Amino acid sequence: MRLLHASSLELKDFPANQIPPYAILSHTWGEDEVLYTDIQEGKPKGNAGYKKIQQSCKRAAADGYEYVWVDTCCIDKRSSAELSEAINSMFNWYQRAAVCYAYLADVSSDDGCKGPDSDFARSRWFKRGWTLQELIAPANLIFMSRDWIEIGSKISLRVSLAEITGIEECILDGRLGLGTASVAQRMSWASYRKTTRKEDIAYCLMGLFGVNMPLLYGEEDKAFIRLQEEIIKDSDDHSIFAWTDPTTAAHDMHGMLAKSPASFAMSREIVPHYDSAIAPYSITNRGLRIELPLISVPDGDMYLAALNCAVPPDYKNLFCIFLKSLNWGARQFARVKANTLIQMDDVGKPVTVFIRQSLSFYDLNGTRYFFQIRNVNSEYHEYPGYKLLRGYTPPKKVWPSIIPKVIQERDIEFSKGENKLAGAILFDHAAGANPAAGASPAVLLGTITSDQVGFDMCFLSRIELTGLEAVSPRFNSSPEETDMILGDSLYRVSVVDIEHYPGVQKWILDISVKAVHVPK
Repeated sequence: MRLLHASSLELKDFPANQIPPYAILSHTWGEDEVLYTDIQEGKPKGNAGYKKIQQSCKRAAADGYEYVWVDTCCIDKRSSAELSEAINSMFNWYQRAAVCYAYLADVSSDDGCKGPDSDFARSRWFKRGWTLQELIAPANLIFMSRDWIEIGSKISLRVSLAEITGIEECILDGRLGLGTASVAQRMSWASYRKTTRKEDIAYCLMGLFGVNMPLLYGEEDKAFIRLQEEIIKDSDDHSIFAWTDPTTAAHDMHGMLAKSPASFAMSREIVPHYDSAIAPYSITNRGLRIELPLISVPDGDMYLAALNCAVPPDYKNLFCIFLKSLNWGARQFARVKANTLIQMDDVGKPVTVFIRQSLSFYDLNGTRYFFQIRNVNSEYHEYPGYKLLRGYTPPKKVWPSIIPKVIQERDIEFSKGENKLAGAILFDHAAGANPAAGASPAVLLGTITSDQVGFDMCFLSRIELTGLEAVSPRFNSSPEETDMILGDSLYRVSVVDIEHYPGVQKWILDISVKAVHVPK
């Protein structure tokens, strides 16, 4: 650790096991800060940045400390390795300091420091990302005015600090450890804070969660995603998923991780609920793999997923988020309606799902679903064949060239939903024909629910052969392998396989037709 001598203003490096007691400075950066090279070269000595260092050292010496750490000049930022080590160590350095001086350049010594309209409450120091850990980590924190007059300590000002920052007094005064605050609560403390570089809003929070990670300037918003991925490696606190984004549309699809701490602005009171066992979850190449209780909602492929976070103040209900099924067979989901959290007391059965953070083309455009007839087995010798009648026309989309290669002319496309008719197999053999002239027996293909295909039988007249609109109200689907009798024939539909392709799922069907004796 490199420290600045309080009297000579010379820099000195110390091994980790020989670091002397030191004071540390917390401040917001200005335009004329003194850097490592400036100290080494002995320049400049008249600007505001130099005076800030000089006053820090003067106060430290008066308090009996020989050394001071200041972020502007004690880190050689020309070295990316040194900068990364310093940022990963910074929370610990502030925590181990004998005293921390928080210099508020925009607060006068005669400010009352009370009320939301005071200079203290409106200080820029409370709006910057890096100063959050500098408030929490030191046990002994003293606030200094613009003219370096002491205006109070973290302990004496803890009531005002709690009102300004949203951090509980018991955390500020050390009665409770930082780990007693949920992930969502700690994120909420940073929800209104800003950093100059996008990546720093993640890097400045590493110490609050006890994680370390390499610095990759240029990754922008991905830094905050990486921070959350590091947090869940060592935490089963579901409150990390209890965020909302008021700027997003209801149909926008998201992953489970927030884009910034601002999404936790309304999560200050959300805590994990540990009354039940929590299944492990982790990041995979298909996204977050997690087990969540799901309840189907009547809105397409939509579900409510219960987080293991209880709703205050009685903590009886659980917070739920909306998930949209992108591929039920693969259990691939996305979060939707991310602008809200729902409260529920009755949760569904736990289901293992995958939620990708970065959605692919197929995730965003959905999956197309098809029936394909493989075989029709009939014991009628005169059976000449069948023809298809399609009832569902999907919206036009631009699909990758691979998709048409797996879709064949005899496929019937369908849309998932509750008891939805997709198409019909029309049989033109004589046996089992409807007494009504011109009608044909038909197997109706569709769904029972969003997760289960289903089938039905009926006679279709010549008029109905032009479309399935009139038939849809009569569609009463049954599961596969159900014996369906129509006239003097028994029909059975079997799903022999489900084929998965990028953006396409196909249910491969066999249909059998047998003669039955119908009593007169």
